Amino acid sequence: LLLCDADQMPRGLQAAVLDALRRPRSVDAGAAPLVVVTVEGDPERAAQAGTLHPDLAARFGARVVTVPPLAERTEDVPALAARFVEAAAAELGRRTPELTARAVDRLRALPWRGNVRELKAAVEGAVALAPGGIIDADLLPTDAAPPGAATGGSPPPAIDLSVGFAELKD
Repeated sequence: LLLCDADQMPRGLQAAVLDALRRPRSVDAGAAPLVVVTVEGDPERAAQAGTLHPDLAARFGARVVTVPPLAERTEDVPALAARFVEAAAAELGRRTPELTARAVDRLRALPWRGNVRELKAAVEGAVALAPGGIIDADLLPTDAAPPGAATGGSPPPAIDLSVGFAELKD
């Protein structure tokens, strides 16, 4: 079970999660589930700030794995981007587009304040807009531009926003 951003969950939901984790399990149910909880920053500080239930912090705080922000792990960006390109292309039923060196350089240079989720959204937008199976830097965000915004040359093709991502086809 993955609980993302537990410190952002309503306090009542945090209490319900704790209650479920405390309930005795029957022998038939097997081993206890693996529970991974993510918080922004230190769980104990989040508990002190009142954003994370203190019992959740105590339960999971002993096994803390600190993952630096994506902006501090730029060496991970190309591999993550390639994986997101493959997944988005598969979802669209398209051939996997190629990321140019300029695109990879742009991706590595961005601050990724939203971390991996922001990178994934940017890459998905670029895949949807990629003409001819090539993703160049102009299909990627800049500091001031939203994902997929062109930074020069002709604007990207219009997208029909009445259809879902998976329904977009060549």
